[in-house]
Amino acid sequence: MGEIDTKSIESVQAALSLFGRKNDQRKHRSISITEVQFTKFNGKMRSEHQELLLTDLANYKVQVEVKEYAYKRALLKLKSYNVTVDELFAQLKNCEAERNQAVEDSKEAREQIDKLESKVKEMSDLLLEAGDAQEQLIHVINELNATKEELRNAKAEISSTEETKVSPKKAVELMAIAVDMEKEKTEELLRCVSEFNDVVLLSKVAAIEAENKPSCTIIASCYITLDYYDTGYKLHGLKTDLVAAEFEIRELKSVAKNAVNRVEQAEKAKTAVEAQLRKWREQKQKRREAAAEESAPKGSNLPKTNVATYNKTHTPYQYRLAFVHPRSYRGSRAYSKEALVLAPSNSLKRKEYGTVIPPPAVQKNWGIPFLYKSILMFIPNIPATTTKPLTTRVAVVNMTPICKRWFCFIAQR
Repeated sequence: MGEIDTKSIESVQAALSLFGRKNDQRKHRSISITEVQFTKFNGKMRSEHQELLLTDLANYKVQVEVKEYAYKRALLKLKSYNVTVDELFAQLKNCEAERNQAVEDSKEAREQIDKLESKVKEMSDLLLEAGDAQEQLIHVINELNATKEELRNAKAEISSTEETKVSPKKAVELMAIAVDMEKEKTEELLRCVSEFNDVVLLSKVAAIEAENKPSCTIIASCYITLDYYDTGYKLHGLKTDLVAAEFEIRELKSVAKNAVNRVEQAEKAKTAVEAQLRKWREQKQKRREAAAEESAPKGSNLPKTNVATYNKTHTPYQYRLAFVHPRSYRGSRAYSKEALVLAPSNSLKRKEYGTVIPPPAVQKNWGIPFLYKSILMFIPNIPATTTKPLTTRVAVVNMTPICKRWFCFIAQR
């Protein structure tokens, strides 16, 4: 209810100032109640959102621990598989060394087989020569038999000559000559027979040795072939195991890489969430400080501080109070991270009030939709010679996305 003043109105200017001051007080009271209600609602929403973020952060921590456990298990498996691969590689090297040794042994065995085959061929040639010598021996034996037959004939002739009474001396000489000839032939034939017997004996011994040695060589070659086949089969099995182990190692490496990527993503998400939480906490603390400063009494109790050194931290959702000494900044520009443009309207004279302009980084942030559509800033104009506030400038800022308009006016205390 408005009060009725029974006093006489001295002038129209005094009446306008009186009603304007009361109207300003009503506006300020309604806007302050709206700000307090909105601050409470915003704080409640922020606390709920903070609880949700803390829950997500706990879930992310659990997921990171699970991923780290899986990653450690994958590393242990990878280590065990690397040890297995090293063992298989050592076995493979041993098998290759054994294979090379077996190949060398097989080469030596083949060389021995070639030598024995050449000896067998020589023995077969000797056997053929022995066959020819046996034929010659048979021929000599036949000749010996013929000579014996001639000797018998000679004896028969001698007997006939005796019978015919040939002179004994001549018969003795003929018989002696015939006997000497027969002895020489017999000795020569016996010498040839002994030589041929020696050749036949040597050929038989060589044949027996050749028959025994090829069998041993063939058995040894069979054993070498079987060992080589077993070594090749084992080598093939080890190669197959090595390929399977390498494939499994590649799979484990890919799984470990994916786990590492997921852990890195989880760490990045965790860092982002922590940064967002830190940012919201700072903003909440700043809003609390701003609410405390706004709830503080106005007038001479306000701190006299420069706008360039007052609260360097920029808050895009709410601006704090800024205080200016107009005479100290007369005709100049003072830069601040949180100050708004003061006195841009033609209704205010620049020579009477200082001008405060924010940096370009803050000007860009003005385009962000603010939580408050209207922000009140109280800038007390304090002369340099006195501490008593004379006037108070009130800047009402309307920051809607469609229209940005500045309203500046002077309110007399």
